Amino acid sequence: MKHDAHGTHPSEAATNHKLERTLEEAEDLLADTRVATQARLTGLYDAVTATGAHLTRQRDVKDRVRDLRTRWKAVEADATQQGCHPMHVAGYQRVMEQLIDFTRERPADLPVDLPVDLAAAVDRHAVWEKQATDLQQDVKTVMTCDARRRAIITSAAKWTPETPLNRSRLTRYGRWARSAPKVIEDGQRLARNPLLSPEDRTTLETALERITAALDGCGLEAKHLGRFETILDQAAAQGCHRFFVEDYDRFIIGLGTRTIVAPGRNTLAVRERAVQDAMRLDAVTVQGLERDLEKTMQERETGGEAFVATMHPYQAWHQDATRTLTRVRRVLGDRARYGPHLDRVPGLETRLRKTAAAVAARITQDAPLRTAVTAAHERETAQQIAQIRARERARSRSRSRSRGLGLGL
Repeated sequence: MKHDAHGTHPSEAATNHKLERTLEEAEDLLADTRVATQARLTGLYDAVTATGAHLTRQRDVKDRVRDLRTRWKAVEADATQQGCHPMHVAGYQRVMEQLIDFTRERPADLPVDLPVDLAAAVDRHAVWEKQATDLQQDVKTVMTCDARRRAIITSAAKWTPETPLNRSRLTRYGRWARSAPKVIEDGQRLARNPLLSPEDRTTLETALERITAALDGCGLEAKHLGRFETILDQAAAQGCHRFFVEDYDRFIIGLGTRTIVAPGRNTLAVRERAVQDAMRLDAVTVQGLERDLEKTMQERETGGEAFVATMHPYQAWHQDATRTLTRVRRVLGDRARYGPHLDRVPGLETRLRKTAAAVAARITQDAPLRTAVTAAHERETAQQIAQIRARERARSRSRSRSRGLGLGL
């Protein structure tokens, strides 16, 4: 069933319209002095004015409901746009308070209730609040596991730095490691819950990454996990990927030659080497982009229209420019991979977008002239081919005549 711009059902809109007309008619009647006098004489004036006042209050309440629906629809739209649960939209709590206040404050003599959708939203609110409270407790369980992990690694790195961590029940790490997989499984499920706030989700995911890394570090000496913990702390404090922390390269070197993953061993070492290699490659890709884009733009600006009118030099430039733009779009379109590198240079992403847009705009502006230049080049080429073929045919006829004269014809 369709609703109007305020989300009002057609039947409700018709009722509101009828109410407005009734009020207008009553006001018009009472504005007529003769009618008002007659109403007083017959004792109907007070009843009519009371009815008018009641209808006015009813209209005001309906207007309030309409305003609440507009506000609620805005909350739902914001949640959809932001890709989050309505509870995490800025105006959610305020709108919900207003809806609850309406249900408590509505005068008993006014037959105006919340529409079904708004009443359902109020009912869901209580359920969501209970679920959110339970969710917070589950998140605390994961955070407790992470705090225990940190304490174990810190202690081991301090007192037994050269001792490899193992999963023996006789060690604190071993006992923790046996319970951690279930915590990770539960935490991953919690992270998918839409009721979890973005801030809590970030905190939870960070804790899960640390717990997973500690499990993958089984078999490494405690000192290595202690260093890795410090590196992760520094990366969090600096707001960057661990690859950019000063001690990261030394940490990788300190792992030695552990390159083979065994059951429960060396996983962290092998993974971090792969991370380092991938980050180095991506860093080279990003570092060269701005230089290549600026070079491309400078070549075009220096050449001007005369450069565009040349056939082959511009064609080569166009091919290089297209390849560079493709690389830029690939990098800017994959923030999960290249974002850490883009964020390291203030304003880099903005400059790349701006320069890439300028290059693309130049290519578009050059297109009409390039079409004409290409067409002219094709005509010239066709003419040259035709001339060559004509000369070939003339030489062929000349050779035929020469052979004929040699035979005495």
